[in-house]
Amino acid sequence: MPVARRHHVQVCLRERVDVVVLAFGGNRTIVRELRDAGVSVLVLVGTEDQACAAVEWGADGLIAQGREAGGHLVGTVAALEFLPRVLPIAGSRPVLLAGGIADATDTAAALAEGAAAVVAGTGSC
Repeated sequence: MPVARRHHVQVCLRERVDVVVLAFGGNRTIVRELRDAGVSVLVLVGTEDQACAAVEWGADGLIAQGREAGGHLVGTVAALEFLPRVLPIAGSRPVLLAGGIADATDTAAALAEGAAAVVAGTGSC
C-alpha cells in the first residue's frame, strides 16, 4: 500500500488479507493495528534509516530495494550493496531483495548474500 491511509487499513482488515506491504510511508499505529489482526506486514525500504524505522514500527519483514528497481523507487544504492546493510538491522526478520531481479542467476546471487527471497517486478512499460 503506497501512502497508507485509514481507509486502506480498514479494507485490509475487512477483507482479512494475510500480508500487507507498506511502501512510501507507514507508521507504528498502522503496523500494530494490522499485526494485532493477524496480518503480516512487510515494509519496502531503500535506506538504512527507513529500515530502522520499519523495525521500530514492528514490521514482520523488510523488502530491501536497490536503485535498479523500476517504477516507484526508494532505493538509493545497488541492491546487492544495500542488502548487507539491511540484514543486521532486520535481525531475525526476513529480508526480501528487490531491484534488478530478472532471472535465476539474480535470484541465486541475492539468496547467496543472505536474502530470504526476492521480489521481481514487471520492468518498464
